Amino acid sequence: MAQKNIPKSIDEIILACAGNDRYAQEQLYRLYFGTMVSMCRKYMQNDEDIQSVVNDGFLKVFINLTKTPVLTNVEGWIRRIVYNTMIDFHRSNKTYKGKIALVETIFEGTQSTQPEENVEYIFRLIDKLPEVTRSVFTKYAIEGFSHREISEQLDIKENTSKWHLFEARKKLRDWLNINNLNKSVG
Repeated sequence: MAQKNIPKSIDEIILACAGNDRYAQEQLYRLYFGTMVSMCRKYMQNDEDIQSVVNDGFLKVFINLTKTPVLTNVEGWIRRIVYNTMIDFHRSNKTYKGKIALVETIFEGTQSTQPEENVEYIFRLIDKLPEVTRSVFTKYAIEGFSHREISEQLDIKENTSKWHLFEARKKLRDWLNINNLNKSVG
């Protein structure tokens, strides 16, 4: 029985995945699974939903590998696909629609002709917040935790949680207002 060539480098794994090699697909999945789950945990709480998003994202990765030319940043490319899959999940999942609407209401006073298009942009802005501020904001505005629950989870005072939420709203509003100003000027 002939032994199959086992891909060792990331380039070999990608090439084998593009050829629909199941072993290579498993290697790629195992290599980046933890990173993708960690990214999704910033925005999602339910482990089953996270698993579903990551798996759907990897399915898209494997389908698109045959269509994609040379990749220079494999992790970044996979991260973008899983991130977009997560946003699609948020848009389509009814329990998250209200939470995304809550995120959008935080930015009252900003002009939005198509609010659904702003969701992805808002998530990118949320990524730019300082770590604790981002964590408080996502737990409160997206996951629906109370300040008391957040303070217990993050081992901070309840008023500190409120301050971080205030800071997140302020920074996000400022960033959105700058973006809207640039759109109206440009």
